[in-house]
Amino acid sequence: MPITEYQFIEADSDYYAISLNFTGGIKAWKLDHNEWSLGPIEYFGAPTIIASLSDSELRSAISHLGISPVQYENTNVSGGIATTFLRSASAGQSDVSIGPADVWHNISKNIGRDRIRRYRCERTEANFSEIKKEKPKTTFDERYADYISDSLRSMDICVGAICSYYHQALIAAIRSKQQPGTGVATTADLPFIANVHSFFIHVGAARDYLALLIARRLNLRDKINGMNRLVEDLDWDSVSIDPLILKLVSEGCLARKDGSTKCKVSGWLEQVSNLRNTLVHKRPYGSHADEQLGRIEKVEGLNGHFVYIKPIVMGDANIKDTLDVVADTYAKMGRLFLDLAGVSGGDTSIPVLTDGQISEVNAGGGE
Repeated sequence: MPITEYQFIEADSDYYAISLNFTGGIKAWKLDHNEWSLGPIEYFGAPTIIASLSDSELRSAISHLGISPVQYENTNVSGGIATTFLRSASAGQSDVSIGPADVWHNISKNIGRDRIRRYRCERTEANFSEIKKEKPKTTFDERYADYISDSLRSMDICVGAICSYYHQALIAAIRSKQQPGTGVATTADLPFIANVHSFFIHVGAARDYLALLIARRLNLRDKINGMNRLVEDLDWDSVSIDPLILKLVSEGCLARKDGSTKCKVSGWLEQVSNLRNTLVHKRPYGSHADEQLGRIEKVEGLNGHFVYIKPIVMGDANIKDTLDVVADTYAKMGRLFLDLAGVSGGDTSIPVLTDGQISEVNAGGGE
């Protein structure tokens, strides 16, 4: 086919950006040290970003708006390829550059590094190609730590997409001069609904992979495939056997079953599990009439300031904001899995390869 008209696809310019997602559809961008921008607000009838806020001014604005931080978003564009790193802003980690998914990934990779090192010591004559071909079998703790990391990472991605939807919906509502309290539905709701559904699926997956890790550590039966099966086999008198179980008990996520020697899921983890079961097994999110329309609400006492609200119907028919529920669950899961990583006995440090661990280097490239 002859080409008569064409346009080259130009690579995006390199840049690096740090932003912070909040509830209500608000977002802040770090411009420089001690300098932020925040938005959107309505100014002269249009969606607008407020620039040049100091750290203290940003904290003051957040307090007046009544919003909460949800997630850090670091975007790096290099050579036309964009990479985004997402981490919880409220999981309680001392280093916000490392999230719960990163910590469990480190545990898995450090176990794998030690496994390969032991294998190489046993096979001193084997070269890299032979070791790679034989594929030394991974251990259960290495696998389940990796599965937990993958589930937590998927939660990060879903939350990022949900925050983006809220932000764009708030901008669109201000631009179209949508009246506060008026419900609106658009086709942009469809991927949002899918991301909410996916978020709760990954919450359940992280919970159940944790249960599988505990079951294998305790040598319980192979048929255990999730938290519900684990608590059926777990005697209350034996909860002190494993530090992971002790942490779940101390956080109120496991308790003694009434009139029994068995355990049960309790506290906020039980509430999240019930909501997850409703949305995954009974009805999908967005199917309830009250969940189908989003709206903006004016922030009392602040001209031109709005937040976006998209309802979710809880199991007790109580209606809350979807992002509020997701953000609360996200923060609690993040804090719990950071604490669990700390007591797991695994090495949470960032894996580092030494010269002695590098067997072979292949420089790839096109011809």
